[in-house]
Amino acid sequence: MPVAVTAVFDPVATAGLARLIGRLSAAGLSRSQESLGYLPHLTLAVQNTEDTGLAGAAARDVLAQLPARLELSGLAVFPGTPSVLYAAAVPTMSWLEMHAALCGRLDRVEEHFRQGNWVPHITLAADLEPGRLCEAMGLLLAGWSTSTLQVRALEVVRFPPVRCELHLPRT
Repeated sequence: MPVAVTAVFDPVATAGLARLIGRLSAAGLSRSQESLGYLPHLTLAVQNTEDTGLAGAAARDVLAQLPARLELSGLAVFPGTPSVLYAAAVPTMSWLEMHAALCGRLDRVEEHFRQGNWVPHITLAADLEPGRLCEAMGLLLAGWSTSTLQVRALEVVRFPPVRCELHLPRT
């Protein structure tokens, strides 16, 4: 069971992201995030280990560096079959520095979460058929505006299924 360190948001931001995910589900385009059983989040790192101790210690070490806000700039796609539709986060220096500090304290971080490879984002759908990407984007772009999310906490989770092992509120 891999272990992840995630950033989670205030209730208003979480509800707004959940509405976007719900629109995709209601349209029959994606059920991946609803079935995940975990609130919308920003994954900072995934370790291929079952031990949550190192991730917990690393999260505690960088908690003071956790930015108060995360700005979303738009929608984007990781192509493939299936494709991943996500809300793109602005990679500010404070986020990149905190991410680098976190990864520097972890072992066996999955390749696409390593420093220099990480694309900060919030997954909205991880199971889109490539032929339905335009439909999904159109559905979410109606009414889309950039937004700034308030960051509430870091969490250490084990998955699958997702189980929160440690919740560290911003101080």
